[in-house]
Amino acid sequence: MPIAVYINETSQVEPLVNWGIRAAISQLSQHYELLIIVPRRQKGSPKWDPLLHDEAGEHAIFQAVFDFLDGCDRVVLKEHVAEHREAANLDKIVVETRELVAPNPAEAFVDMVETLDSVRLIIPAINDLKSQEQGASWAQRLFLQAPCETMMVWGSPPPLDQPIKVLVAADADTESSLAARRAAQISRSTENGSVALLYVWPDDDEVAPQIAGRKAASIVSGTGSNKSDFETSTFIGDSIVDGVQAQGPTSFDTVIFGSRNIKKIRSLVRGLRNKDDGKSMAVVRPAVSISRKLLRGCQGAIRQLVPQLEREERIELVENLETNSKFNFDFCALISLSTLIAALGLADSSTAVVIGAMLVAPLMTPIVGIGFALIQGNLNLIRNAWRAVLIGFAIAFTIGAFVGFFDLLFTDITTTDEMAARDWPSFLDLFVAFASGIAGAYAMSRKGLNGAIPGVAIAAALIPPIATSGMSLASGNFPLCIGALLLFLTNVVFIVLGTAVVFWSVGIDTRPQKSGSENQRRYVWTRWWFGAFVVLSTLLATWMAIYNPLKTDKSDEDRAGQQVQQQDAEN
Repeated sequence: MPIAVYINETSQVEPLVNWGIRAAISQLSQHYELLIIVPRRQKGSPKWDPLLHDEAGEHAIFQAVFDFLDGCDRVVLKEHVAEHREAANLDKIVVETRELVAPNPAEAFVDMVETLDSVRLIIPAINDLKSQEQGASWAQRLFLQAPCETMMVWGSPPPLDQPIKVLVAADADTESSLAARRAAQISRSTENGSVALLYVWPDDDEVAPQIAGRKAASIVSGTGSNKSDFETSTFIGDSIVDGVQAQGPTSFDTVIFGSRNIKKIRSLVRGLRNKDDGKSMAVVRPAVSISRKLLRGCQGAIRQLVPQLEREERIELVENLETNSKFNFDFCALISLSTLIAALGLADSSTAVVIGAMLVAPLMTPIVGIGFALIQGNLNLIRNAWRAVLIGFAIAFTIGAFVGFFDLLFTDITTTDEMAARDWPSFLDLFVAFASGIAGAYAMSRKGLNGAIPGVAIAAALIPPIATSGMSLASGNFPLCIGALLLFLTNVVFIVLGTAVVFWSVGIDTRPQKSGSENQRRYVWTRWWFGAFVVLSTLLATWMAIYNPLKTDKSDEDRAGQQVQQQDAEN
């Protein structure tokens, strides 16, 4: 099976063919071939055509490819082997040349790459990597979509007759094992080649150097190479870029790291390529699994269907959420007034008053902010939003308890119909909260839909359950207090999940940051937080399905009443 190289411009011939030959030489024992693909612009349906040596003069790219191959004694052309002009042996790479005929060959290659029977793809890199696939270049989309293992390269490694010194840059957020395997293989493409592994670990503990050393040793052992083949070193800090620069300019001539995350790659490329020092660089990512293909397909379909946020819309959304998710005097005043109105409405069993309290309540915005922060990876926003929600809950619960206590002094009614309606969450409440989160997030992200936010606040119904729990605690109705608190928790959890789904659908992703442990920690905490919300939602849904003490008590009372009626009828 071949290692495929796609060349789109004449200037790419030397570096890409160099990378391709080195990769194929390292796999000679497995009879790997090298497939070189070049474009031919022509009207009609895209198709593959063989590129023969006699056609070299028809295009500058063709000529450059065959000039390079003719000057390399490590390769033999497949067409020459077929014509018995040259013999294939275990010391030479069999090279097949092919042209992709299409009106726009680069774009056609993105769609046709799946028809290639290749195990590895090498493509030219671009400097303008987009944070999103939408609007990205063909090379970036190819790097993300190609089903086989793919390597994107910058610059050219040393000539094939010179040894190569490869440095593997690794941390906890890179595909380190794959990069180390490929680096070890490429270092063996010429005599006296060497490979070194640099592992970067944050300075978060006094034993950080020992941890980094063990991580590096684990990666080396996973390559199947001898430990003596690798020179391992560690760097204690937050940045791979700083670690690579600390190695010194003469310790390597090629850097390889593994990643499939464009934001991570872009950050590293900007840091490592900011000096014109002649170093070549490559990023490699593993073959795309079936599950990842399905996930990416769903993501692409959803983001094509849902209008994506423009830059100005994102700025306004972030400003709105960060400003209104903080606990301040305005938030305290609104939460106090809305709870007081809700508690009085609950005590009087007035639906209209309770709805009015929902409109005043400011809790919806910080909860939406939590969902946004989970998708964007905004730690500062999630801290402020949680602080506002928790303090707001404490204020509302306290006010509800005081109103419940004073209500007992003047009335004999401890539980009104409005309070009883919030006794325990049901599956209907679950779906209502999830839909409210979706509606709230979408309304906040679209400038012309602000009029829908009051309706979302009514549907979310955040303050009445808190007020009910405080009032029922004051009256000694502990089951109702617990049920109302659980209803509030259910609302919060499913609103957050709904908002997260919407913000992901409209194009929000974890925001880029400098490479290193700080960025890695951001990805970790967002995964853990989102996973925690999913687990908690599952537990809440299960509990609702199998246990409801208030409804159980009511059923027991109904059965007891029916038995009494039957006994009276018999008597």
